[in-house]
Formats: sequence, structure tokens, C-alpha cells
Amino acid sequence: MEELRFSDYCANCKKSLEGLERILFVEKELGRCFCTEQCIKDYFQPTVEMKFEDWKGRVRDFDYNENDFPRYSSFRSLTLEEPDEIWVEKTEMGEQHFTYISKYKNKKGEEPFYFIVNCLTIDGTPSFVFLSIPTRDEDLVQYYRKGREIKLPEKESKLVDEELFSGDPSDEDLALSMEPSSEPDEIGGPDQRLDESISVENLPNYLAELVTMFNETRNPRDIPRSHFGQFASYVEATLDDPSEIWQYIDSEGNEWLTFMATHTTESDDEFYMVAICEVGFDESGVKQIEVVMSFPTIDPSLPVRFRKGIASLNDSLGVGRANRRAA
Repeated sequence: MEELRFSDYCANCKKSLEGLERILFVEKELGRCFCTEQCIKDYFQPTVEMKFEDWKGRVRDFDYNENDFPRYSSFRSLTLEEPDEIWVEKTEMGEQHFTYISKYKNKKGEEPFYFIVNCLTIDGTPSFVFLSIPTRDEDLVQYYRKGREIKLPEKESKLVDEELFSGDPSDEDLALSMEPSSEPDEIGGPDQRLDESISVENLPNYLAELVTMFNETRNPRDIPRSHFGQFASYVEATLDDPSEIWQYIDSEGNEWLTFMATHTTESDDEFYMVAICEVGFDESGVKQIEVVMSFPTIDPSLPVRFRKGIASLNDSLGVGRANRRAA
């Protein structure tokens, strides 16, 4: 990542950033930095409200309304991961707003629809989302094609199963609906939550979402699950010297940190290690992190799917003191 311009104060609350262990940002064009995720939300809330009101003034009666949004929420991450179109518009403030658009077809024959996400990005990775909407209105899609289009390889509209709609009652069983793996997986060990036979029913919602996504998107030619134990030592190395750290606060207020790093084996084979940690506090109130899910991969597209939340500028998070829990 190229060198960023830093401010001495949080762009929202104006608190001095001197001495802070972690500084957050969601774009680098203007070099704005923030002290907390809440400050990021507060700072951009007027823009979020403006874009939402603009959508409300343009949506037509035959299109989806706010009550339909929960059913289509899972398409936000799909659209950000595999867009059909990306448009970038530079605002009067100098920000670059990116619009991701994908078209979907339902296998059960329902009419095609689009999903649109307008957001900021960091080095091409979506960061702060202003607006995410489903629509069947071609005119509305055209309205959001603003600025300069970033050319992408052409591909057909995606066929989607009914299970992808978050309002479908079978959502909780998504991780179990895949065909059994032909690999000789071993239950238990450092990848026990990533085995397709493990139920996500009792996991926290966000962790269950990640496990489901891993099971559904993992390339069958990736590192066999039964070999994950051989990579256990690289989890600590990833926590101690990550190349990326992502902070995410879920809808229930729980904090999660995702650490990523590239490693090389003794035979000079390169791979990625991803470690998802739950943030908590010990009895004395000291913040600690606990590894709840980790995996190695040689598929460069898989770590991208786990870039959730806000990227941290500073990896000095005391990760060497992290508690370990097999995942």
C-alpha cells in the first residue's frame, strides 16, 4: 500500500491521534483518519442519510421497498465480491465513491433483478458502505451508473438459488446443504468449525455467517482440510506479523478482528493464512482476543471475502498475548 497522508486529529471528534495504538481509515484520497469505528459512522452518517433519501425519492411503486431489504441482504457481499460493473465518481469534496452493480437471475424463474452497492474503497477493497439496494428498475440502475466505468471481464448474469435469500427459512442449514467433500477430512483439530458436517446453529451469528461462506465458496482444489493441522504454527505468526487487520462490529455489538498474512513453506510454496478472532475482556477488564476460526489457502480470492469492516493502519494490537481456541 502506498504511503498515506495522516492527520494529527480524528476527522470526526477532533481527538488527538498521538499515542493511539490503532488508527482507522476508510479511504486515502483525503487522508482522513479516525479514532474509533463509531466516529467513522458518525462522520459519514449525513452522507448515508442523503443517499438513502435520494433513493426514496426515485424508487417507483413496482420496485422493491424497504421491507424487502432484509430478504436480499446476502447479495451485498456477493455483489462486492463479484460485481458485473464498477463505477467510480469523484465528488466535489475529492472523495471517490464507487458503485458496484450485479445482475442476478433466480433459478426458479422469477424476473431478473440487480443489486447496487455504493461505497468507499481502500486499494480497491470496499470499506464503508453508503447504500445497498436491490432493484428491478432498469432506469434506476442507469441512474447509479455515474462517473467512470472500470472495465471488468464480461460474464453472464448469475443464477442464484432460493437459499441465498436471507429471508428463506432454510438459511440456517446452508452450511449443511453442500455435497459431502471427497477429501478424507478429520473431525476436530484446528479446523473443526470449518468442516461441512459441523452445525452452525449454536455459533454467534457473525461467525456462523463466516463458516457458511467458507463452506460455500472454498475451491475444492484448495489445501485439503485434513492438512490444516500442518499449518497450525502459522496462526501465531499471522497474529504477530499480519499484513492486514480488519475490525468488524456485528449487529449485536460484538467486536471481531481478522488477521491476514502471506507465508512461505519450507519447500518455497506460498499460501495465505486467515485468522478470525473474537474480542473480549478478562476479569480485570483488559481487552483480549481469542482465535475462533483460522485456515490456510492458496486461493487468492478467498481471503478477499473475509475483508469485513474497517482496515487498521496499525497492527500494534498486542496480538502476541492472544488466547488460542481451536477453530
